[in-house]
Amino acid sequence: MPINSFNLKARKSEPEVTAYHVHIYFEKGAASENAALTTAKTLADIFPDAVEDSHRVGRVGPHTELNIGVTITPESFGEVVSWLQRNSGGLSILIHPRTGDEWKDHIDCAMWLGKPVPFNM
Repeated sequence: MPINSFNLKARKSEPEVTAYHVHIYFEKGAASENAALTTAKTLADIFPDAVEDSHRVGRVGPHTELNIGVTITPESFGEVVSWLQRNSGGLSILIHPRTGDEWKDHIDCAMWLGKPVPFNM
């Protein structure tokens, strides 16, 4: 079977990515909190058409640390992630798709910039 046929079949069975979620982790009251807030605001300023939402996320679900969640469009993924790779400032950042399967999105399909933060499994 040619590779292209295999890839097409696999894509048809995959859930649609409706957005990507960026979690920028920080410690409350520490310099990392200000850095995370600044990073989220700068993302919204530089990529106004890409950022759909930005809000604080507590220690809920799999998250053991406070973070700022930024939702971006699927079309902006490459540009936003490229910018974050060069401007993360040592922060721990989780990026995952939004497909409706929260567990798989956060655990199996996630990528990290910086040091991964342990999850509450």
